[in-house]
Amino acid sequence: MKVKDIMVNDIATCKPDSNLAVVAKLMWDRDCGVVPVTDDDGKPVGMITDRDISIAGATQNRLLSEIPVTAVKDGNAITCSGDQDVKEALKLMEISRVRRLPVVDDQGKLIGVLSMGDIVASAPETGDGAMSDEIPYTAVINTLKSVYVHH
Repeated sequence: MKVKDIMVNDIATCKPDSNLAVVAKLMWDRDCGVVPVTDDDGKPVGMITDRDISIAGATQNRLLSEIPVTAVKDGNAITCSGDQDVKEALKLMEISRVRRLPVVDDQGKLIGVLSMGDIVASAPETGDGAMSDEIPYTAVINTLKSVYVHH
């Protein structure tokens, strides 16, 4: 199974100079908890989460409209390709300890987002209720353990 087969491609994005109030409103309107941050060429430079916004709002003693995304995110994005196998993307999530990956095309431009939720929801089941070899149960569990373990 390829990443492009299960990723979400109708996504909202923001720019590094967007303020957190704008991004929070975008999340509210789109009912999502993460927004990819893209440069002027449409290439992902990070991901901002609702948690990032909450922590910034609680610790910076400023209005969210005064805090740019760059004050919260470091400008690094771990990406995968739409043509990658989902098992490879899972391994990348496990190693990087992330639940979501921006998906890019051959030029590095954002084309979607792959989440653990997408993977779990798309995992075929075998006759006994376990996941098939296409997306191995152990790979999903190992990734979740890596992401959710306290560091």
